[in-house]
Amino acid sequence: MSSDLPDLATRQAELIRALVAGGPPPSGFAPDDLTATATALLRKRAGLVAKRYPLLAQQCGPDFPDKFTAWARGRPSTSVADDATAFAAAHGLAPRTGRRWFRR
Repeated sequence: MSSDLPDLATRQAELIRALVAGGPPPSGFAPDDLTATATALLRKRAGLVAKRYPLLAQQCGPDFPDKFTAWARGRPSTSVADDATAFAAAHGLAPRTGRRWFRR
């Protein structure tokens, strides 16, 4: 039974890569289902950034979730703060003078 563990760990890693890092779908998984799940996870990330940094989301406009999702696809998250900083830098956004993106 222990010989199954490396195979299971490998398959789990492949699944995680497909869901959060733009990896190819592992065998046995429907690509459309993985795409839908990966998109839902990206939207969740966008929501977390918007909740923690509402001024960043506001500065980006009403299509923030779509912009963030497109930017984040294939970029694994390390933290909400890192996501916000890298997204803002990639889009040339900066906090307004004297203001921060997060609320107190």
